[in-house]
Amino acid sequence: GALVRSAGTVAMAPLNEFLALSSQALHQPSSSTFLVVMGNEAGDPDSCACAISMARLLAEEGAPGRVVVPVLSVSRADFALQLDRLHLLRRAGLRGSGDGISWRPSDIAFMDEVDLEGLRSQNRLQLCLVDHNRLSSRFAGLAECVTHIVDHHEDEGAHMDLEETNRIVEFGIGSCSSLVTEQMRLRTAALLS
Repeated sequence: GALVRSAGTVAMAPLNEFLALSSQALHQPSSSTFLVVMGNEAGDPDSCACAISMARLLAEEGAPGRVVVPVLSVSRADFALQLDRLHLLRRAGLRGSGDGISWRPSDIAFMDEVDLEGLRSQNRLQLCLVDHNRLSSRFAGLAECVTHIVDHHEDEGAHMDLEETNRIVEFGIGSCSSLVTEQMRLRTAALLS
């Protein structure tokens, strides 16, 4: 697929193209490893923005044979229950369909559309947690798959074995988006333009 990193570089694709290719990759036969970037279970605007932005950063830095996929931590049916996240993603220019509160982004995966356990059982799952630093009990069986954390909540002490550069937990910062933006500025500043 176009998002599987090979032979060194991945051209910076526009955001909508990146989202379309990454979500399509989930549903195509592949032997790739998937790095799923997921926000907290509330799926608030900060979590949604962080999942998308951090996925874009990690895809740019990617490893051979790995597809990075942002996943919104809510079901597609429940997406509009928080109108602020709907308005945020629509105003950010994400492709979607529907009018008003019926609008849904078309090129991003939702939690109910991803078989995380199936990917884990095939040893093809890595997880990046954004806007939380411990998996909820619902996903506790996936703890071994956590490879990255970026969070602004109180540190719950999980995944302390991660490299310091892959475990960024700074309590007291106003939003996780601030930490993700800082990582983009430090690691791939061109993504901010």
